[in-house]
Amino acid sequence: QRRVRANENIVCCKDLLLKVARRCTLDPSERDNCDLIILQKLNSSSPTWAQDLHPWWCPVGFDLVNELPVFVRHYLEREDAGLDNTWIIKPWNLSRGMGTYVTSNLAMIVKLAYTYPKLVQKYIERPVLFYRGDVGRVKFDVRYVVLLRSVKPLKIYKYNVFWLRFANKTFSLDEFDEYEKHFTVMNYKEEAELKQIGDLEFLEMYEQQYP
Repeated sequence: QRRVRANENIVCCKDLLLKVARRCTLDPSERDNCDLIILQKLNSSSPTWAQDLHPWWCPVGFDLVNELPVFVRHYLEREDAGLDNTWIIKPWNLSRGMGTYVTSNLAMIVKLAYTYPKLVQKYIERPVLFYRGDVGRVKFDVRYVVLLRSVKPLKIYKYNVFWLRFANKTFSLDEFDEYEKHFTVMNYKEEAELKQIGDLEFLEMYEQQYP
């Protein structure tokens, strides 16, 4: 049996992670020709072609290096339909929010596509929010430490403790250049408050807010 060496880039580099997510929409019988089938979906005339290309847990996204015209097509379709067109643009392989932008301006997105490798994903306009008594309802994220031991059979180990990060300003779908409203990575910004809540305390507070 041929052994395939694990490569963490598949889940750490955002362009590869997007490809893996798209493959999750395919039937097992389609996966031998997954690249061809996904290309066909990208050129589909179905009104739901972009949504069909992504699993429910993954916002619609495009690799701006190879799929810029496809993204522009989808952006204009949404514009014609009167749908929200706010997008988040991220470098393929940077972290900590570096080089990341939120905008609804198509010209800006096209310009960013010609800087260095990026992908664009639909910005979640109605995220789950956490009420902070000192600020209001803010964005947050939950970070787990997970070990993938094997794929076949699937064995995953998760550390019991999880970590939380919070935005520092009340969320609203505007002021996209306001970092502390739209991002949660505060531990690398000296001037930003780093809100900390333990995992068990957070669970109790979250269940009170969302009974």
